[in-house]
Amino acid sequence: MKLFWRDYRGLLLLNGLQLGLMALICWLAGFHDLSSILYALLLCTVVLACYLLYRYIRLFPFYQRLNGVLPSFDESTLSHGMAPLGEALTDLLQAQYRFYQERLFHYQRLQEMHTTFTNNWVHHMKTPLSVISLITQDEDDPRFVSIREEVGQLQQGLEMTLYTARLQAFASDFHVEQIALRKIINEIISKNKRFFIQHAVYPEVQVDPTILVFSDHKWLACIIDQLVINAIKYSAGRHSKVSLSAQIQGDQVTLTVRDRGIGIPEADLPRIFDPYFTGENGRTYRQSTGMGLYLVHEACQQLEHRIAVESH
Repeated sequence: MKLFWRDYRGLLLLNGLQLGLMALICWLAGFHDLSSILYALLLCTVVLACYLLYRYIRLFPFYQRLNGVLPSFDESTLSHGMAPLGEALTDLLQAQYRFYQERLFHYQRLQEMHTTFTNNWVHHMKTPLSVISLITQDEDDPRFVSIREEVGQLQQGLEMTLYTARLQAFASDFHVEQIALRKIINEIISKNKRFFIQHAVYPEVQVDPTILVFSDHKWLACIIDQLVINAIKYSAGRHSKVSLSAQIQGDQVTLTVRDRGIGIPEADLPRIFDPYFTGENGRTYRQSTGMGLYLVHEACQQLEHRIAVESH
């Protein structure tokens, strides 16, 4: 209603001015019958009121739609009244909605193609890296040791790329099951044993083998793996431990991954889960991408797991 009066405020002011001028002209022309002048003004006002009522009824859906919040894009294509203005707006929004759907479908196709290409590319790259790793695994030459380290970095990067691409279709890429937490941790430690040795860091596991959790095995492994890799990376050369412990609290299990590394500056803590944010440590450790903890945070949200960080 307010929008209607704001829209016709100018018309009301103009009509009031016209009525005043008409009465003044009649009075100056010598027509001094005040009752007749007031009667004419009243008739004009009634005609204007009837016109405004007619316009309000015709445009009511239009103004109601403008004042409300649309719950979905489909709502915007419904009729906006039988008035020409409402019909023109309906036609415009329907045309814009069709254009939006076409563009959205186009970009969805591009995104799907990009995700498919990324997945295929990662799988193709894994094979030659596995071959290189097998060729160099029993060699003690420092050059081969360096090659193994670089291959490990490439494999980690490929896995992160693959999981980041899969985030776009998370709903079709997870399966909830009962998982032995200690078993999945042992798998991750075994997978990263060379990384532990390379950085002179040692794992310490304090998880009861009987603890079971409900989650997706692949994504939970990705989350823990990324946390362990970060813990190793930022504890390099300290001959310290990376501890993994679990506590049962009611029907929930809390897994803690703790390192004794360089820590995270307090100013960086609120942003560590933002994509591409590397913070102060990222300027020291150039290999940081800022995507690891973002991937962990997004996967936890999708799985409805909570994640928190503390640093001293």
